[in-house]
Amino acid sequence: VGPEGIGRTRLLREIVVQLRSACSDLRVAEVSLRSRDARCEPFEVLGPIVSSLLMLGVSPDEKVERERFDLQLDELAANEPALSEAFVVTRLARLTGLESVGDGGREDPEHAAEAVHVAVAALLRGAAAQGPVLIVVDDLDTARAHHRLALSRLALGLRECGVLFVFGATPEYGERDGWSTLEE
Repeated sequence: VGPEGIGRTRLLREIVVQLRSACSDLRVAEVSLRSRDARCEPFEVLGPIVSSLLMLGVSPDEKVERERFDLQLDELAANEPALSEAFVVTRLARLTGLESVGDGGREDPEHAAEAVHVAVAALLRGAAAQGPVLIVVDDLDTARAHHRLALSRLALGLRECGVLFVFGATPEYGERDGWSTLEE
């Protein structure tokens, strides 16, 4: 927690670097909420977490990205069988932009949000079964309420799984109780 421009993002990155050097099997997803579009669906805030965790976006070649995605899910499915289900794979691929929704029209938001939550939770459980997972979410104070709720729901559902969430925010935001603030 710190005021704008104090170096909060830099501090979070330094923490990640130190933790990675101390723990070679640490998986990290780093996301900033500063640029999240208010019009996007609440659960879409989870897409960058998935992409970062799976280290997608490294190659401009979509085929290479899809192969990386498929290989990592296959590896994680050994610990989390849900990651072998076509439904979950499709949800995660859509979240990362590797697959489009298609011509079937839009789903109702409540069903879509639940489906995404199930898929992302399965991914994080699978990753945590192989080693510690750190999710760093910066600029929480700039996020919309529905984005914070999606993150809160995910974090609360993974309390027993070896997944640590670290949130960065301004002091005004951090002076209040963390979970109730996250859910506001």
